[in-house]
Amino acid sequence: MNSTAYIAAPTVTVRRDPLSGLDEVPWGTLYGLGGSSTRMPGLLRALRAADAPAREAARADLAGHISGQGQWQVSAVAVPFLVGLVAEAATPDRAGLLDTLARTVLGDWDVDTLPFSAAATYPQADDLTDEQEQRLIRWLYHIP
Repeated sequence: MNSTAYIAAPTVTVRRDPLSGLDEVPWGTLYGLGGSSTRMPGLLRALRAADAPAREAARADLAGHISGQGQWQVSAVAVPFLVGLVAEAATPDRAGLLDTLARTVLGDWDVDTLPFSAAATYPQADDLTDEQEQRLIRWLYHIP
């Protein structure tokens, strides 16, 4: 399987474990800052480590590899795993991962300097109830 076919035809899969499918990705054929992405499975798994310094080191290495100096081929493949980790309540340092995810998706844009006002564009987001938020998450992840 070549990396272009993998990226060009993504599928949406509901994952109970946010890292399921990690070992099926052809990481060696995907590139990020510094070359091949073979270390990605280890970095993504380390984001769940009990040891906070190990987690932070993995997050810093991962962030540099997938979003340093722009987006990379591996960025699109890593995003679903990061979204899954951020969405899982048991994941440590979800706020840090969310920051990594935002920088990967938005690039170097600062949330305060987006070319539009998120608050003005989506004012109703602040009024979501917990129930509505849960329904939205179920809809986004195709969870019955």
